[in-house]
Amino acid sequence: MDERLTTFTATDGTVLKLHAVREVAIARRIQYVETQLRKEGAPLDPPTKKIVALGGKGDTEYVPLTDLTLEVRDDPEQTERNKVLWAKHQDAIIKMAELQREERIKTMLALGTELEGGVPPLETWRDQLDYLQVEIPEHPLDQKAYYLLFIILNDYDLNVLVSQIQMLGMGKAVTGDQVESFQESVQSEMGEAISSLVRAAQERVERLRVARTPETTGDESGEVVGTAA
Repeated sequence: MDERLTTFTATDGTVLKLHAVREVAIARRIQYVETQLRKEGAPLDPPTKKIVALGGKGDTEYVPLTDLTLEVRDDPEQTERNKVLWAKHQDAIIKMAELQREERIKTMLALGTELEGGVPPLETWRDQLDYLQVEIPEHPLDQKAYYLLFIILNDYDLNVLVSQIQMLGMGKAVTGDQVESFQESVQSEMGEAISSLVRAAQERVERLRVARTPETTGDESGEVVGTAA
């Protein structure tokens, strides 16, 4: 595999050795998130409504509700209950999606990275996670992921690092030209970001200079005769 993908240097200078992470491993961790939410009673399955055969006789079915079937004719109370249940279901689905996205990233960091010198002792960075109200996991691989996620990597680092690990997972399907194109795009984005910061700083300096410079008035000859109030 191209060495340009197997090494990553964070903005603060931290050097990481990268490894491919199999999608089956990520899928297993993502499934674990859903399993835990179901154990907690999260309403991940859509609420249902009862349907009874005509005449009140025969089989009773429970049909999943959709956003188009919440209204119950001539029963506003049931309609309101349906809407409440549906809202809770939607909130649970959104929460699961967010947690699964986080788990995907944490799995890539846990299995796809190797720090030179290893992870520093927990005692040296525990206070920072305590301050962020982040519960420190017990497993060493999870601790490594949290160290990188909350202590070392900025947003730009994280995006580039995840992209590199994903490309490593594609193996020989990634060509040298694609690697070069990826590296060039990263350098271009970084250059644009730096230029944008410099321009913003220059604009702030200029605004301050203008704000602090008193306006002056002059006579017809151009001689300054006083300052404007």
